[in-house]
This record gives sequence, structure tokens and C-alpha cells, in this order.
Amino acid sequence: MDILGAVLLFIGVIPLMIALSVGRSEGSAAGGGYAWTSWQVLTMLGLAGAGLIAFLIRERHAPDPILHLELFRNRVVSLGAAALFVLGAAFLFGIVFLPLYLVNVTGVSATDAGLAMMPLTFGMVTSSIASGQIVSKFGHPKLIMLAALAILGGSFAVMGFTLTPESSQWSVSARMLLIGLGIGPTLPLYTLVMQAASQPRELGVVTAASTFSRSLGQVIGLALFGTLFASTLGGELAGRVAPRVAELPPAVREAIDGSSASSTTPGGEGGPNVAFDTAAIKRRVRHAAPGDETALARVDIVHRSFQVAFTETVMKLFRVGIGLVLLGLIITALMPDVDLRHALPAGRAVPAE
Repeated sequence: MDILGAVLLFIGVIPLMIALSVGRSEGSAAGGGYAWTSWQVLTMLGLAGAGLIAFLIRERHAPDPILHLELFRNRVVSLGAAALFVLGAAFLFGIVFLPLYLVNVTGVSATDAGLAMMPLTFGMVTSSIASGQIVSKFGHPKLIMLAALAILGGSFAVMGFTLTPESSQWSVSARMLLIGLGIGPTLPLYTLVMQAASQPRELGVVTAASTFSRSLGQVIGLALFGTLFASTLGGELAGRVAPRVAELPPAVREAIDGSSASSTTPGGEGGPNVAFDTAAIKRRVRHAAPGDETALARVDIVHRSFQVAFTETVMKLFRVGIGLVLLGLIITALMPDVDLRHALPAGRAVPAE
């Protein structure tokens, strides 16, 4: 076993994930993170870079390496791993942040937010099974992969440009169904193509490399999107909500601060609040200023500003996701097509002309 290679891979990957998770812009570094230029983040990034370089050097000379670098001379394997990394980064953030949108903007319970994700799962399973059946019949998965990515990019565009604070739970679920239909074929087909383009003795390493590429992309992508979410929401709250709160009477501002003091913050302490409990705030306002209907109406205005800020933040995430899907589509277009119906006796598939 290549123990040294495993240790170097650990040194290269874990500090990178930590740096991406705790890195903050200069204006929002207080509390739960560090500025990108801080010595803590730079040290983690430097350690990760050194670990990854040492890992690559080790794998070139190890008797039995964890990752045979010669595999990446195969364009199907190298481009497939790159596409899985990019699509992994584009996939997971929706599952994490859409339930937050449903709870904080649409106002559903956590249970209903979880149930709203079921169409996404249904779309993934259905499209995955259907794509497998089509590939087994026609043998060429590349067109299906490109079509699935086009659907995924279109669904991200729908999320990124049509989501509103008035969107219902069911309309969001319908959009999630489109996302699932686009994601489903990408889960098995890339790995299948990479396996078909490799020798039988390479199947274990190729399968592990595809899974690792997708998982690494998911973790790194989630860290980056989490940082983008925190910084964007902080800016939206500062631009939309803070001015409205400043217009409120002192007693109402104290009620809002008291109600949101225990809410979670994606950027750590000092970051933007994710929860805005209108009912709790109104109870405090009624206690602090009995009969002041104007104050209650102003609370509704602040709540509306919070909903708009949260919606704009989630939409921005999906707009960034469109770019990742387009990058994955370009990488996939560059991959040689593989006819899965005509494999050589040795196990290698014949690239299509």
C-alpha cells in the first residue's frame, strides 16, 4: 500500500477544504472566518499546494501508486474526471441552499422543505434509468450526456432568473424536477465511459478516480458556494434590510435584534442572520409598543426586504452554477465518443470516428 501517497494526499486536500471554508472577504472576516489574505488562510493554501505537488511527485515514482498518473494520458479518463469535478461542484449547492430558501422565504416548515426535494430525487432516478436504457440500445452516451447538461443548464437558468419571493413550494419543486432530470444521466454515464475506455486491470483505479473527482468537486464547490452565499447575503442585507431597520423606532429595532439574536449565521458570529421570525418580532413589538399598527406594518416591510435579499442571493448562486454547467458541457464535448456496444476482447471500447 502507498501509505506515503495517502498521507500526502491528505495533506494536500484537507487544508485546501479548510481554507475554502473559513476564507472571507476583508469586509466580512470578523467572527467565524479569516480574510483571504490572512496568515491562517495563506498558510493553509500553501500547505495544500505543497502537499499536492509532493503527492504528484510521489505517484510518479511509487511502486504501486494510489493514482496511476499514466491513466490521464487517456483523454476519456482525464476529461471525464475533469467533467465530474466541475459537475460535482455545480450539483450539491442546490440541495443545501434551496431548503433554506423554502424555509426563510416561502415560509414552509423544515419537513415540508425536505418533502419539496422529492421531485429532484424522482427526476434523478428516472433520468438515470432512462439514459441507461437508451445507451444500452444505441451505444453512444455522449449525446445523452450533452443533452442532460443542456437540461441542467436550462434548469439553473430558470432558478437563477425566475425565482421570486412569491414562488410557491410547488413551483420550486417543479424547478427541482428539471434539475433532477439534468443531473441523473451524469451520475453513471461518466464513470461508465471512463471504465469502457480503460483496460480491465485499470477498472478499480479508474472507478475510484471518478468517484473521488466528483466527491472532491462537491466538497470544494460547497465550500466556495457557502462563502459566496455568506458574502452575497451579507451585502444584500446591508443594502436592503439595514436601511429599513434604521428607519424603525428604537423599541422596534430592539425587538428585531432580540428576536434574531439566537438565529444561525452562515458567516459565523457577526455574519448575516439567516432567520427572520416575523411572528416573534411582532409579539415583541406589541409588548414594547401596544397598539402601534404603524410599527407592525414597518416590520412587514423589513421582512419583505429580507425575503428579497435572500431570494437574490440564491438566484446569484444558480447564475454562477450556470457557468460551471457550461464548463462541464465544453469538457464533455471535447471527450472522444465511446461506443459501449463494441468492446474489444481485452475490454477496451472502440472510440467512435
